[in-house]
Amino acid sequence: MVGVTQDDHPLMFTTDTDGDLFVYDAQTGHLLRTIKKLGTSVTFTVAPGEE
Repeated sequence: MVGVTQDDHPLMFTTDTDGDLFVYDAQTGHLLRTIKKLGTSVTFTVAPGEE
């Protein structure tokens, strides 16, 4: 699963089959952090922002 924030400094979130969550800088692709064993049923939510 992939999720991307829509702000001035977007982050990209991905998960793998082991239940790990990865957070990247969406502009550079640089891995910022990993959260191990978060779970296999991670759900991303959408929160509409103000423009």
